[in-house]
Amino acid sequence: MSNNKRIFVEKRGIFDVESPKIFDEVKAVVPAIQSVKVYNVYDIFNLNDGEFEKVVNNTFVDPVTDILHTENPAKNIHFAMEFLPGQYDQRADSAQQCIALLTENEKSKVRSGKLIEFEGVSEADLLKIKDLLINKVESQEKDLSILDIPADETPSKVLIHENFINFNDAELENFYNNHGFALGLDDLKFIQEYFKTEERNPTETELKVLDTYWSDHCRHTTFETELSDIQFEGKFKHTLETIFNDYIEKENS
Repeated sequence: MSNNKRIFVEKRGIFDVESPKIFDEVKAVVPAIQSVKVYNVYDIFNLNDGEFEKVVNNTFVDPVTDILHTENPAKNIHFAMEFLPGQYDQRADSAQQCIALLTENEKSKVRSGKLIEFEGVSEADLLKIKDLLINKVESQEKDLSILDIPADETPSKVLIHENFINFNDAELENFYNNHGFALGLDDLKFIQEYFKTEERNPTETELKVLDTYWSDHCRHTTFETELSDIQFEGKFKHTLETIFNDYIEKENS
């Protein structure tokens, strides 16, 4: 075995609560579905054979509730999914911590995912199922033919809008029109005057944040909302009043 490994962990019988849950979700869009089986997938890197044997039944598999597969166990139509690079993977993070405690190997890396196997669906159905189950904000389809650690994307430098504080009225209006601001041109002029006092140009992030909070909705709720006649009810009325009064006392002191 190499120092990089992939294992599939199947929940036994009554311990498998995830497969029926996904079956119900998918049946709503693919009524012909017959069954679903979910496997947890772990890609384990920089862990030698002895270390793997030491941790596999303590970290990844409970022999009472789980079945370990070292090869893809799916015999029917299936796909796998995983977190996007950069998204926090709690399952993988916990596994890495356990490996470090049990083996003192702090260089091992783990990525987790899901393999989902279906009966009673077609390739066309599978596209609809992927759209249902893969949250594109945080997840992606996993390529089971590849076993490596995705390279972390290097964030680009925060853009500074050079010469912003020196724009004349025409240049500022052109800048305003090209960036789709929610705030008004007069508001942007006010922001320009502020950064002149700072003697620096704003970053893209600063202008985006100001644009967001300058919108009618955010401005009213964040800056112009006045809370008055605050009253508490219910079980924790006394506790909440005590905390609130303490806050007001400190605010006014």
